Amino acid sequence: MATVRITDSLKSEILSNANRLHQPMIDKARESHDPNWGRRIYELSFDADTRNKMQQLPLCFFKTFDKVQLEGFVDGPTDGLSVMMTMRYSCEIDMSGLPFPNEQPKGNPLQMGWRGCKVTYNSSFYELAVEYNEWCQRIRDAEDKREQFVDGVKKVLENFSTLAPALKAWPALWDLVPDDKKEKHKEIVERKKSGPAELEIDTSSLTAAVTMAKLTR
Repeated sequence: MATVRITDSLKSEILSNANRLHQPMIDKARESHDPNWGRRIYELSFDADTRNKMQQLPLCFFKTFDKVQLEGFVDGPTDGLSVMMTMRYSCEIDMSGLPFPNEQPKGNPLQMGWRGCKVTYNSSFYELAVEYNEWCQRIRDAEDKREQFVDGVKKVLENFSTLAPALKAWPALWDLVPDDKKEKHKEIVERKKSGPAELEIDTSSLTAAVTMAKLTR
């Protein structure tokens, strides 16, 4: 095997691959919400009588939105959690969007802004706010797992100056090595064999994270 030095550039590539390895899990968490949240918030913000009156008038009398960024709940049981998401108001059958007053009525819980919207919490939104918080927590948990994994990979790399002993200490590192460095590592060079290096790091959890990420691709 040829000597492949663990340079700052190689560390950066490996850590970038470690980040990407966990991205599908974060994406899955982000997609794990009720797609009807937008419609539900709309119907809780405007009572049935108001919605019927708006629908009786041409859409040119209103602003229309088919989706908006939800920034979270104001004065609600958020536990400090807030993740911005794209919330759809309409679906394939009403692509033109839903009507909104040009100015929100006083006391309306839906606060429209240039970045997105916030919802002023009241008891009507309890169930939805709980779902939103659980969704935020799933994302935070997935992001925390990625951070812990990347930190673990970083600690492995800090213990070695070349790739070969790092791979002996933690074979699953191979899945994070860029292809050009894998080819370089495979080049035959005669040298004295040495045993696996000892690491003061629990690599079993890192290996499990790599295996799980590969299985969930």
